[in-house]
Amino acid sequence: AVTMTHEIGHSLGMAHDGKKCNCNTCIMSPVISDPPAEQFSDCSKKYYQKFLTDRNPQCIVN
Repeated sequence: AVTMTHEIGHSLGMAHDGKKCNCNTCIMSPVISDPPAEQFSDCSKKYYQKFLTDRNPQCIVN
């Protein structure tokens, strides 16, 4: 489920979490963690907000 969530994150404009995100166990980490990640980092949330602002996808914002 984490891998699928991670890939959906890419579809929603999220990149892999980098060093600035300070999150080793978040969903968009470039490596799988054990135990599995359960949250998105602040960076991922910003990427998603930018995706919504830039693309205004009607299927999501309605």
